[in-house]
Amino acid sequence: MKKYSKAAFLVALAVMTGGCTMQTYEDFEIPQQGESTLSPIGSYYIENNYDGIPATKEETVLSYTTPDGICTIEKKESYYDVTLNYEGNDYYDVGVAYGTAILEVFPDYSKIMEPYIYENISYAFPDIEGDYSGIQKRADTLKASLSDDYIKEMEGIASVIGKNSQGFKKDGILSPEEIYIAQMVPDALRPTACSSITVNGNRTTTGERITSRIMEWGLGSDKQILSAHCVLHSENGDKSYTSITTLGLMDVITGINNDGVMIACHDVGSAHNVPYTCENKTPQSYAARYCLENYSSAKDAGNYLVENALNYTFSTNFLLTDKNDAFCAEIAVDPLDGTPILRDSSTELHSGLSWDDENLLCIVNSFAAKENSDLITSNSGNLVRWEKYRRIFCTDELLSFSRFKELITCEKMTDMVINFRSSEVVHLVVVDYSTGNIEIIFPHDEDMVDTPEFLDAGKY
Repeated sequence: MKKYSKAAFLVALAVMTGGCTMQTYEDFEIPQQGESTLSPIGSYYIENNYDGIPATKEETVLSYTTPDGICTIEKKESYYDVTLNYEGNDYYDVGVAYGTAILEVFPDYSKIMEPYIYENISYAFPDIEGDYSGIQKRADTLKASLSDDYIKEMEGIASVIGKNSQGFKKDGILSPEEIYIAQMVPDALRPTACSSITVNGNRTTTGERITSRIMEWGLGSDKQILSAHCVLHSENGDKSYTSITTLGLMDVITGINNDGVMIACHDVGSAHNVPYTCENKTPQSYAARYCLENYSSAKDAGNYLVENALNYTFSTNFLLTDKNDAFCAEIAVDPLDGTPILRDSSTELHSGLSWDDENLLCIVNSFAAKENSDLITSNSGNLVRWEKYRRIFCTDELLSFSRFKELITCEKMTDMVINFRSSEVVHLVVVDYSTGNIEIIFPHDEDMVDTPEFLDAGKY
């Protein structure tokens, strides 16, 4: 490094600060340069407008009702609308009717479902190498834990769709065993991803709750699951409910009953890598269905799930809302990961995690209650989504239903940042408790788009 004398330094200082003429940029010409490749943060958001735009009610392009009248399937442009009539009918007969109707409206059902099943098997057993005995054990154990009615229903479906094959083999034809495992994928092979946000009437223009759930899951290597979207209406007196699901599946991942109790499952995983077991366990996705069939309040349904948490296979967050209340049932299936708890907006959160408005409840793929395992603050996917929900929704704005839809879709679809909506969204459901309206986004043959179309799925 060069060394300058003290005298030279003082001379230079005098030149810079003395009475010489100050240089300006008046004659400076900006050099030519290419366009910047930088993208400002604001460009990752979009101002959608749903004000005054009703949800689309799709036309029926094909309809089939079984001769016994138990099952009706209406094929829409984007999904299958299924009605199952349980009243006065045996569950096995309901399953037979459903399987029969599926093959009438979707003859290639096996061709899209069997590959999807094996992709999920590969996720759970990456080194399986053709030995499906472990899968068979899971299927047998979990199926046997279900109620007789659920088992009969499952066997009824399999008796029709799975009659031409046996066991686990990639032959393009569904077998009974493959159908059974398909009915319990979230419990036997892999759980779901997703997130949810719900706002009570203190923050809405109608004074009534709005709830949204975004379901993310592997779409299949050919995105085949997008061709089997389903809205299933189970008609069974005071046990009736609507499930947003995949054609042919009877468990509940997202659903709402006629009393307005909404349930949605979210994968949590284990912060301590607790090994999976199905011994003395039962599927939590069928527990969600049981709650829709038997409870008229979110709190009672949540308490049931918490009380039975140790009976389930995967740690899970369950969204539970009704007109008046909102909860997250944090289901820790092993004490290492925490204690099952019914979290509400006043529950103390993990250290370093904040939430600004007790009128809203947020759920991502981690427990948030202070005493349970923390996979939010150490996980960018969970933390970024939580913070986005907080910053976008925790404001002073009173939300109309259309404005809520604009906020839940305010991100441009891109892999460059973490969004509410990823490229693996299976469905996005929004429920307006002031009207009972259920609106759904179903990606169809392509990824989620910036400005998606909401579909009218009726009322709960």
